[in-house]
Amino acid sequence: MAGPRQQQRGMALILVMILLTGSLMLGLTALTAGLINERSAGNYRMSAQAQMVAESVAVEISDYLLQRERTPDTITSPLRSLPFHEALNKPVSEWVGCRDNSPWGGDAASRLNLESGQAWVVPCRKAGDTAHILVEGRTGDPINPAVFSAIIDLAIPAQGLAAVNFIGGIDDNADIQWPSSSQSRMRTSSEQPAIYFHYLDPGDFPGHTTHDKAELIGSMGDTSRVMDGDPEDAIVQARPNPGELGSFIGLLQAIHDTCASIAGGCDNIKIVSQNGSGSPKGNTVFDGLYINLAGELDLRDNTTIRGSAIVANVDIREEDGSWTSRPNKTIALAGGDNPGSILFDAANVTDAVNELKKIAPERFADLDVERFWSGNGMQASGSFQRDGWITEFW
Repeated sequence: MAGPRQQQRGMALILVMILLTGSLMLGLTALTAGLINERSAGNYRMSAQAQMVAESVAVEISDYLLQRERTPDTITSPLRSLPFHEALNKPVSEWVGCRDNSPWGGDAASRLNLESGQAWVVPCRKAGDTAHILVEGRTGDPINPAVFSAIIDLAIPAQGLAAVNFIGGIDDNADIQWPSSSQSRMRTSSEQPAIYFHYLDPGDFPGHTTHDKAELIGSMGDTSRVMDGDPEDAIVQARPNPGELGSFIGLLQAIHDTCASIAGGCDNIKIVSQNGSGSPKGNTVFDGLYINLAGELDLRDNTTIRGSAIVANVDIREEDGSWTSRPNKTIALAGGDNPGSILFDAANVTDAVNELKKIAPERFADLDVERFWSGNGMQASGSFQRDGWITEFW
């Protein structure tokens, strides 16, 4: 039979075991908490890195869009070589939906490898065909990476009338005679460009070769005799696809048909027909919107336009009367003793636009001077600007 001492020794063993077990549990709890904290910190770090990747590619997109607008023929951004670049040339209505089940499964989805991780970009549209870019930053395990999804809103920059507007491009073999004297020139305000013109991408328009911005500036020689301001800023180049060019020509046809529908034509709009009839001759001043459909900007013998000039080389199909266009073929602005000038005048152009609205309000309700070439469903491919910073997208 055990005595009191032996019973006390047994209790001591039990107490020691309890204390050891409690210490072990505390240690395991602390170890588990540490592992959880470490994993949480790691997950947070990977998530933060994924967000940094998304922000880095947003900066790259901003630079790319700027190059696309200013130097479209010498884009150095790595996005230029990805399907993303070609996707932006398509109408927004053909882009993948931002809320589609698998927006990353289409041909336009593009991967860009950055030092901080891997980024994916794809143009997408929301209701009303608003333009956006989906961005994903991915870091960590390639199979199960940390992902940060975001969206960039795009805006189509408003493009108003310039002093001179060449719709359908300027043929590489065009007969070009820029002024040799500052008496004959294109004058405009700091807010409006001197020239707005189309460059036709040979891939979209086979058989047509047109001047790009650098070639057009190079053809001028001394640009100070041709226009006011820095030509890099005063000349705007757009690259329409065939459908968009059709919309531009459709607008000109609507203006032509509207003015032809009233006796004596429009008061504030002068239209030179496809055969050149109606071209101004000698000591002429016209206030308003001048439209030449024969592909010729030929203003000599003291001819002055105070408003805006639009030049397009239009063909009319015999079978259905629809309009198509070819690149413009003549630029002839006199110099010396025979000035020929286009002086942009917003008031005179506004009078012309208001006249169209009065005659055909249902067709020209949204037409205005400041958005003349970017309203009415028209948009030159690639003419996008980032509208704000990225926002997380769920």
